[in-house]
Amino acid sequence: MDLTIDRTESGKVVTLRASGRLDAESAGELERAVDEELRCGGHAIALDLAAVTFLSSAGIRVLLASHRAAKAAAGRCIVSAASPQVRSVLALSKIDRLLMDEPTPPSSPPKRSSSPMPAAADVDDGPVRLVGLERPVGPPLAASVIGARGREERTAMPLPADAFAVGLAALADETSLAS
Repeated sequence: MDLTIDRTESGKVVTLRASGRLDAESAGELERAVDEELRCGGHAIALDLAAVTFLSSAGIRVLLASHRAAKAAAGRCIVSAASPQVRSVLALSKIDRLLMDEPTPPSSPPKRSSSPMPAAADVDDGPVRLVGLERPVGPPLAASVIGARGREERTAMPLPADAFAVGLAALADETSLAS
């Protein structure tokens, strides 16, 4: 199923309503639609992803890039509505608070610290800039490396609180895999 995008305007807010799969093949369509709105002066963009059935890492990249581009233009590009699949991916990626109008409430909120979480900010680490990164608060995270260096094995690794890790994955339910 391809991605379709419908545009509506209400006052100064432009809503881009996407439906279908937001993956490597279709993410460019959404990126071009947001870029076009920014070029035409639309700096309040709401992304309605309630009919998106699948969100891959390429889709996440476009959502983050769109958010950043709107912010650079003194505007705002947020996810105003999301399907359960999109909400799940954004929550698991911990970017729902950055991208969504109403972030996904945690199913069981972890008790990490009595101090509030630091606000998301850009972090420069040598030649690398991490956009919207929140430094973790609390105990070290547990991580697993699967298939490292060509091996099909699973290795548990404790990560220190100041570590940063990146993984590539896509989440889907059984119905979106059948498409």
